[in-house]
Amino acid sequence: MIAIISLEAPSLPLIQQLIADNRMPHLAALQQKGQVVELASPFLDGSVYATLYTGQHLSEHGVYSLFTWSAPEQKLRLSHELIPDDTLFRRLDRAGKRVIAIDPPEHPLQELTNGIVVSGCQFRSRVHLAKWSRPSSANGERLNHLGKTPRGEETFGQPSQRHLLHLRNLLIEAPGRLASAVERLLEEKEADVLWVGMAAIHLAGHQLWDPASV
Repeated sequence: MIAIISLEAPSLPLIQQLIADNRMPHLAALQQKGQVVELASPFLDGSVYATLYTGQHLSEHGVYSLFTWSAPEQKLRLSHELIPDDTLFRRLDRAGKRVIAIDPPEHPLQELTNGIVVSGCQFRSRVHLAKWSRPSSANGERLNHLGKTPRGEETFGQPSQRHLLHLRNLLIEAPGRLASAVERLLEEKEADVLWVGMAAIHLAGHQLWDPASV
């Protein structure tokens, strides 16, 4: 099995410091067994997911932001509505590979013949991590042990103290929820490819990290 675990946009110097302080021993062990490769990220942050899911450049998929202008429709569309259908998961599925993908942020809702895609395990939000699954039963009886998924919306502007405390609590719980979902799905289905997106890190960076510290 190939496992892809996306740490979702943390600070690399912070990760390196945590490893040096022996606060991330499992990640340190993985690094010692493998090879660190620097990726060539797209120049526009808003195009990262579409490029990651399709392997296409911005000039090919045309998705440059969470909200992207659709010229034919003359209106804004959410990025996942414009991502081409021929995603990485679809290509793996056509090749007969069994895919389990958990919490791929801003991913279009897609059926897989041989796999499972689940969104909204760590938390749910309208645009970044909507709650859905294919097959639909995957978010039902297979993951009902997680209970109700907490809502974690991002505030564009000045968030309230109450909202930040709410986010803090759900983001602390998010890794445990994600790990539990991974364990349960792998118990029930063999996989050739496991894809796990740790979207909680991304949201925490947006809402809780002081930009002045960068």
